[in-house]
Amino acid sequence: MPWWEILAIAALAVCLLSYLMAELLLWIAFYHTDGPRRKRDPKRMTPLGRRWTASILEAKEWLSTQPMERVKIAASQDGVFLTGWFLPAKEPSCRVALCIHGYRGDGISTFGPFAAFYQRMGFHLLMPDNRAHGKSGGRYVGFGWADRLDCLDWAAYLIQRLGKEARILLHGVSMGGATVLNAAGESPPPQVRAVVADCGYSSAWEELVHQLKRQYHLPPFPVMYLASLLYRRRMGSRFRDNSPIHQLQKATIPILFIHGAEDDYVPVRMAREMFEAYQGEKELFLVPGAYHATSHLQSPEAYEAKVAAFLERIGF
Repeated sequence: MPWWEILAIAALAVCLLSYLMAELLLWIAFYHTDGPRRKRDPKRMTPLGRRWTASILEAKEWLSTQPMERVKIAASQDGVFLTGWFLPAKEPSCRVALCIHGYRGDGISTFGPFAAFYQRMGFHLLMPDNRAHGKSGGRYVGFGWADRLDCLDWAAYLIQRLGKEARILLHGVSMGGATVLNAAGESPPPQVRAVVADCGYSSAWEELVHQLKRQYHLPPFPVMYLASLLYRRRMGSRFRDNSPIHQLQKATIPILFIHGAEDDYVPVRMAREMFEAYQGEKELFLVPGAYHATSHLQSPEAYEAKVAAFLERIGF
């Protein structure tokens, strides 16, 4: 066989393998899986994992005694069915926290532990399931980009429900943190008064490259480039389009950045970079000893005190 035929076959094999790996990446990372999660054995959990599970179970038990309401909307961008839970304030109020969960989570599991805090503050609470998560529709995870427009749809729902005097706080954790930062750069309605962004990434591309190296020890080329092209065909955007740090150039509302000081899943440097880049009113709270998405679990009193003080300072 001539050398050039061998070279051509090898090149074709590399291209095919890269394509299959890109498709596998999309299937693993972005496809909607709504089946039951595998239950973890408590004996094999870390102490932090046991505390996290206990906090969710405690929150769900408390929420089961509250007048929760299932709410539904259709996404304005593509008609995808979205659902969430609304917990009314104890007394009449125009203040509401719109809480956006992280990757492969759901509204109640992520923000149930915050519910009692927001009720004490006199807030309504809305905890949606993101597209391709929980009970919401959608085939592919928005990873904070398609979700930014869904977030604004939920804000519009709250304004319609509570009236034009509504005051909306966007609070997101992990992918939800990136979502609310992206939404802040989309000219949100004036009722959206502030953002709490907990451990959000500054760039989807950088975060995915970080995870590809961290979990699979692979370089970004060629898999990430192919996966981005495939994702664009299916969702209409590239990974590089999803850049909260660039969205901050268009944002104007007060932002509280929160990040676990020991976070290596979404590197803490991303929070510092976004804090330095943002030109609006801002605060940065790094929680000692906290890993990814565990700042509230690690230091609930300090976390809640910081959020309350931030909202009081800006006159929310």
